[in-house]
Amino acid sequence: MCVSVVVSGFFLYHASKIILSLADMRTFFSLRLLEQACFIAVTTMLITGVRPAFSKTFTLPNNQYTAQFTQGADFYSKHYQPQSASSSTLSSSSTLCSGQFVMPLGWQDQLTTSKNRINDQSPTVIEADRGYYNPQGESQLEGNVRIQQANRQIQAQQVTLDADQVHAKATGQVEFVQDGILTQSDQVNYNLATQTGTVQQSFYISPSQQAHGYAARIERRDAQTVALSQVTFSTCSPVAVPAWHFEADQLILDENKGRGISKNTTFYVKRFPLLQIPYFNFPIDNRRSSGFLVPSIGYTNNGGLQLSVPYYLNLAPHYDLTVTPRYINQHGFMLEGDFGYLTAQRGQGKIWGSYLAHDDRYNGADRKDLHWLHQWNIRPELTLNTDWNYVSDKDFFTDLSNSPDSQDDVYQPRTVTLDYRSDNRKLNAQLKVQTFQVLDQRIADIDRPYARLPQLLIDYQDSISNGLNYGFTHDSAYFRKNLDDRVNVPKYPSGLRIYNNLYAQYVYHTPWLWVVPQVNVRNL
Repeated sequence: MCVSVVVSGFFLYHASKIILSLADMRTFFSLRLLEQACFIAVTTMLITGVRPAFSKTFTLPNNQYTAQFTQGADFYSKHYQPQSASSSTLSSSSTLCSGQFVMPLGWQDQLTTSKNRINDQSPTVIEADRGYYNPQGESQLEGNVRIQQANRQIQAQQVTLDADQVHAKATGQVEFVQDGILTQSDQVNYNLATQTGTVQQSFYISPSQQAHGYAARIERRDAQTVALSQVTFSTCSPVAVPAWHFEADQLILDENKGRGISKNTTFYVKRFPLLQIPYFNFPIDNRRSSGFLVPSIGYTNNGGLQLSVPYYLNLAPHYDLTVTPRYINQHGFMLEGDFGYLTAQRGQGKIWGSYLAHDDRYNGADRKDLHWLHQWNIRPELTLNTDWNYVSDKDFFTDLSNSPDSQDDVYQPRTVTLDYRSDNRKLNAQLKVQTFQVLDQRIADIDRPYARLPQLLIDYQDSISNGLNYGFTHDSAYFRKNLDDRVNVPKYPSGLRIYNNLYAQYVYHTPWLWVVPQVNVRNL
């Protein structure tokens, strides 16, 4: 069920972006995540041994995509170049198709989503071979009819306009382009003033997403709500049986709430219905809202099969929390948390950590970690940074991390720095206090790092005309460490180190010569 939510969620999120563009949606997102979701679904099927239930003699009926493909084949082929044709003339921006969708000449301006936005004052330009104008009623336009309004354009064989030239009814292979989406429909009823209407039997193409599909009906109920029925979606080549596609009985997209609802969504691999989810509520914009994020599944040598299901809590505009229950096959259940915050006067940061109780593979010990990062810009030239870390044992990251690059760092830093940079950037200074948590208790005290209590760094650089530069560097630190396992030595050996460097240099260069003599005066 978790993987079903992953795949359906990706489809609904990205497909809704495309379909909303038919009703003035302004942004699009990459479908590479959708490709990854499909990979997760198939990988999960192979790992868990789940297979579609069918016998050798069972013949699957045509799904909705295959049943409708014949009607849209000419539309797709008119705007699609196979790989052999597109590779030599076009640089495909998508790895999901073997070819590329292209737009007809003359429609390129309508593909721009960042300019020429429609508003109440946008003029409407109407062209046709023949027309009948009735100032008291409906007007008829026939033959190569084109209606253009900012970044929206309609082409049809016949269009009927009301007396106010606001409501349009287009019939006869209606092609409609807006916000980078091209559609072909049997009939379009549209109110140019309220931006509401219906589209019947519509095939669509999104060149930016390299996606295509079909919707039996698209209804713009108001300026914020779109309802769709019998929807298909795929980024594969337009063939009768694509490698994969999605189908949904109904989609309701509410731009005001930033949410969408899908009913009876099915993911197909070839003709086989692999995954199905009867109901799903998902975001359609960048608004933050509480809910489940994309689950992840993986495998490591030290942990075995792993599954994480994060839940995001939008607690307030200036802070949030992500809680992630996680199952690790060889260690048990683990709980992770990530808290981010932003203050009005004291900076921003995040606190994250995890807890695993009674790990039988680690002598029954509780395993945990906690981290804190904070940045406070006190003034434009003065910044305070905090980096504090705690880890329960030396094998924590190797055993429990889900990153393939994870490795254990036996020295966990705990650092506070105060940084200064002058407006002219000639003077830089840093005051640092740093200690370490040593995770491997077998390391001798003499080999452990010194704490800096504190360290002061100053760097000044300036120049005089004609290539003369000078500068000054200062580094002073008070070092300290514990030596509990040594005898006849101080328990807390410490020392003050002071280093100064004053230099002057002259830069001389010509097109054929470069000379930089420099004088240094050092003190340690």
